Amino acid sequence: MDEATRVAIDCYAAYAAPGPALFPEAIERAEKLIGSMPDALAHFYQACGNGEFGPCFRPLILEGDPQESRECGFEEASVVGATLIERSLPDEEAPWPSGLIRILNWGCGIESCVDTKDSRLRIVRFDPNYIGVPDGATLDPRAAYPMDVVGTKQTHAFVVEAGSLASWLDTWREGLSMLAMQQMGTPLGGRSEGLR
Repeated sequence: MDEATRVAIDCYAAYAAPGPALFPEAIERAEKLIGSMPDALAHFYQACGNGEFGPCFRPLILEGDPQESRECGFEEASVVGATLIERSLPDEEAPWPSGLIRILNWGCGIESCVDTKDSRLRIVRFDPNYIGVPDGATLDPRAAYPMDVVGTKQTHAFVVEAGSLASWLDTWREGLSMLAMQQMGTPLGGRSEGLR
Protein backbone atom coordinates (compact mmCIF):
# COMPACT_ATOMS: atom_id res chain seq x y z
CA MET A 1 0.00 0.00 0.00
CA ASP A 2 1.40 3.39 -0.96
CA GLU A 3 1.74 6.20 1.57
CA ALA A 4 -0.93 8.42 -0.02
CA THR A 5 -3.50 5.65 0.32
CA ARG A 6 -2.52 4.93 3.92
CA VAL A 7 -2.79 8.62 4.84
CA ALA A 8 -6.16 8.95 3.08
CA ILE A 9 -7.54 5.95 4.96
CA ASP A 10 -6.21 7.13 8.33
CA CYS A 11 -7.57 10.65 7.79
CA TYR A 12 -10.94 9.27 6.76
CA ALA A 13 -11.00 7.02 9.84
CA ALA A 14 -10.35 10.01 12.10
CA TYR A 15 -13.09 11.98 10.32
CA ALA A 16 -15.74 9.25 10.22
CA ALA A 17 -15.67 8.43 13.95
CA PRO A 18 -15.85 4.71 13.23
CA GLY A 19 -16.69 1.85 15.53
CA PRO A 20 -14.16 -0.54 17.02
CA ALA A 21 -11.45 -1.58 14.59
CA LEU A 22 -11.66 -5.04 13.10
CA PHE A 23 -9.11 -7.51 14.37
CA PRO A 24 -6.87 -9.21 11.80
CA GLU A 25 -8.76 -12.45 12.47
CA ALA A 26 -11.91 -10.88 10.97
CA ILE A 27 -10.00 -9.98 7.82
CA GLU A 28 -8.65 -13.53 7.65
CA ARG A 29 -12.14 -15.01 7.98
CA ALA A 30 -13.38 -12.79 5.15
CA GLU A 31 -10.43 -13.71 2.95
CA LYS A 32 -11.10 -17.42 3.46
CA LEU A 33 -14.53 -16.87 1.93
CA ILE A 34 -13.84 -14.39 -0.86
CA GLY A 35 -10.08 -14.53 -1.42
CA SER A 36 -7.28 -12.20 -0.46
CA MET A 37 -7.92 -8.47 -0.25
CA PRO A 38 -5.41 -5.76 -1.12
CA ASP A 39 -3.52 -4.46 1.93
CA ALA A 40 -5.20 -1.06 1.56
CA LEU A 41 -8.71 -2.52 1.70
CA ALA A 42 -7.82 -4.64 4.73
CA HIS A 43 -6.31 -1.55 6.38
CA PHE A 44 -9.48 0.42 5.54
CA TYR A 45 -11.63 -2.00 7.51
CA GLN A 46 -9.12 -2.43 10.31
CA ALA A 47 -8.87 1.34 10.74
CA CYS A 48 -12.54 2.16 10.28
CA GLY A 49 -14.33 -0.81 11.80
CA ASN A 50 -16.85 -3.22 10.33
CA GLY A 51 -18.55 -0.76 7.99
CA GLU A 52 -21.60 1.39 8.76
CA PHE A 53 -19.43 4.42 9.54
CA GLY A 54 -19.21 7.90 8.09
CA PRO A 55 -21.89 10.40 7.06
CA CYS A 56 -25.13 9.59 5.26
CA PHE A 57 -24.42 6.70 2.89
CA ARG A 58 -22.06 4.30 4.61
CA PRO A 59 -19.68 1.57 3.53
CA LEU A 60 -21.02 -1.96 3.65
CA ILE A 61 -20.04 -4.04 6.64
CA LEU A 62 -17.23 -6.45 5.84
CA GLU A 63 -18.57 -9.42 7.73
CA GLY A 64 -22.10 -10.68 7.93
CA ASP A 65 -24.11 -13.87 7.80
CA PRO A 66 -23.96 -15.06 4.16
CA GLN A 67 -27.37 -16.73 4.46
CA GLU A 68 -28.90 -13.54 5.84
CA SER A 69 -27.34 -11.64 2.94
CA ARG A 70 -28.97 -14.01 0.45
CA GLU A 71 -32.34 -13.49 2.09
CA CYS A 72 -32.01 -9.70 2.27
CA GLY A 73 -30.52 -9.18 -1.17
CA PHE A 74 -27.55 -7.05 -2.22
CA GLU A 75 -28.75 -3.82 -0.63
CA GLU A 76 -28.46 -5.23 2.89
CA ALA A 77 -25.52 -7.53 2.23
CA SER A 78 -22.07 -7.35 3.70
CA VAL A 79 -19.01 -7.18 1.45
CA VAL A 80 -18.52 -10.91 1.99
CA GLY A 81 -22.21 -11.69 1.50
CA ALA A 82 -22.54 -9.63 -1.68
CA THR A 83 -19.45 -11.27 -3.15
CA LEU A 84 -20.75 -14.76 -2.35
CA ILE A 85 -24.15 -13.94 -3.84
CA GLU A 86 -22.54 -12.70 -7.05
CA ARG A 87 -20.45 -15.84 -7.39
CA SER A 88 -23.48 -18.06 -6.80
CA LEU A 89 -25.44 -16.38 -9.60
CA PRO A 90 -23.18 -16.45 -12.65
CA ASP A 91 -24.58 -14.79 -15.75
CA GLU A 92 -22.65 -15.35 -18.96
CA GLU A 93 -24.45 -12.48 -20.71
CA ALA A 94 -23.92 -10.06 -17.81
CA PRO A 95 -20.77 -11.14 -15.97
CA TRP A 96 -19.49 -9.38 -12.86
CA PRO A 97 -15.88 -8.24 -13.41
CA SER A 98 -13.27 -10.32 -11.64
CA GLY A 99 -11.71 -8.50 -8.68
CA LEU A 100 -14.52 -5.93 -8.35
CA ILE A 101 -15.75 -5.76 -4.73
CA ARG A 102 -18.83 -3.84 -3.66
CA ILE A 103 -18.10 -1.36 -0.90
CA LEU A 104 -21.01 1.10 -0.77
CA ASN A 105 -24.69 0.92 -1.73
CA TRP A 106 -26.47 4.11 -2.82
CA GLY A 107 -29.88 2.48 -3.09
CA CYS A 108 -31.82 1.53 -6.22
CA GLY A 109 -29.14 -1.07 -6.93
CA ILE A 110 -26.44 1.56 -7.54
CA GLU A 111 -23.13 0.63 -5.95
CA SER A 112 -19.59 1.91 -5.57
CA CYS A 113 -17.04 -0.87 -5.88
CA VAL A 114 -13.30 -1.27 -5.45
CA ASP A 115 -11.38 -2.64 -8.41
CA THR A 116 -8.87 -4.81 -6.57
CA LYS A 117 -7.03 -5.61 -9.79
CA ASP A 118 -6.14 -1.94 -10.29
CA SER A 119 -2.91 -0.85 -8.62
CA ARG A 120 -4.53 2.38 -7.31
CA LEU A 121 -7.77 0.61 -6.31
CA ARG A 122 -9.96 2.74 -8.55
CA ILE A 123 -13.61 3.08 -7.58
CA VAL A 124 -16.10 1.83 -10.16
CA ARG A 125 -19.78 2.80 -10.12
CA PHE A 126 -22.22 0.06 -11.08
CA ASP A 127 -25.65 1.35 -12.08
CA PRO A 128 -28.09 -1.37 -13.17
CA ASN A 129 -30.39 1.29 -14.61
CA TYR A 130 -28.03 1.40 -17.60
CA ILE A 131 -28.11 -2.33 -18.30
CA GLY A 132 -29.44 -2.91 -21.79
CA VAL A 133 -28.84 0.60 -23.09
CA PRO A 134 -29.03 0.34 -26.92
CA ASP A 135 -25.75 -0.46 -28.62
CA GLY A 136 -25.97 2.75 -30.63
CA ALA A 137 -25.81 4.93 -27.50
CA THR A 138 -22.62 6.93 -27.06
CA LEU A 139 -20.32 5.14 -24.65
CA ASP A 140 -19.33 7.30 -21.71
CA PRO A 141 -15.59 8.10 -21.80
CA ARG A 142 -15.40 6.92 -18.19
CA ALA A 143 -16.57 3.41 -19.08
CA ALA A 144 -14.67 1.11 -16.74
CA TYR A 145 -14.57 -2.06 -18.84
CA PRO A 146 -14.64 -3.09 -22.48
CA MET A 147 -17.54 -5.10 -23.83
CA ASP A 148 -15.60 -8.37 -23.78
CA VAL A 149 -15.27 -8.10 -19.98
CA VAL A 150 -18.83 -7.13 -18.95
CA GLY A 151 -20.88 -8.23 -21.95
CA THR A 152 -22.94 -6.19 -24.38
CA LYS A 153 -25.80 -5.67 -21.91
CA GLN A 154 -23.64 -3.95 -19.31
CA THR A 155 -21.21 -1.86 -21.32
CA HIS A 156 -22.83 1.35 -20.04
CA ALA A 157 -23.45 0.18 -16.48
CA PHE A 158 -19.87 0.36 -15.16
CA VAL A 159 -18.11 3.75 -15.02
CA VAL A 160 -15.04 4.99 -13.20
CA GLU A 161 -16.19 7.01 -10.20
CA ALA A 162 -12.73 7.79 -8.82
CA GLY A 163 -9.22 7.08 -10.02
CA SER A 164 -8.19 5.66 -6.66
CA LEU A 165 -9.49 4.69 -3.25
CA ALA A 166 -7.40 7.53 -1.80
CA SER A 167 -8.99 10.24 -3.96
CA TRP A 168 -12.48 8.86 -3.29
CA LEU A 169 -11.97 8.96 0.49
CA ASP A 170 -10.33 12.41 0.40
CA THR A 171 -13.21 13.88 -1.59
CA TRP A 172 -15.76 12.35 0.76
CA ARG A 173 -13.89 13.58 3.82
CA GLU A 174 -13.48 17.09 2.41
CA GLY A 175 -17.24 17.59 2.47
CA LEU A 176 -18.46 16.99 -1.06
CA SER A 177 -22.16 16.25 -0.85
CA MET A 178 -23.31 12.69 -1.31
CA LEU A 179 -25.51 13.82 -4.21
CA ALA A 180 -22.52 15.33 -5.98
CA MET A 181 -20.50 12.16 -5.41
CA GLN A 182 -23.35 10.12 -6.81
CA GLN A 183 -23.53 12.30 -9.92
CA MET A 184 -19.82 11.77 -10.50
CA GLY A 185 -20.61 8.20 -11.40
CA THR A 186 -23.58 8.99 -13.63
CA PRO A 187 -22.92 7.44 -17.04
CA LEU A 188 -23.98 8.56 -20.50
CA GLY A 189 -23.32 12.25 -20.52
CA GLY A 190 -23.30 13.12 -16.82
CA ARG A 191 -22.02 16.65 -16.33
CA SER A 192 -19.25 15.90 -13.88
CA GLU A 193 -15.87 14.70 -15.08
CA GLY A 194 -15.44 12.43 -12.08
CA LEU A 195 -12.63 12.14 -9.56
CA ARG A 196 -9.03 11.84 -10.57
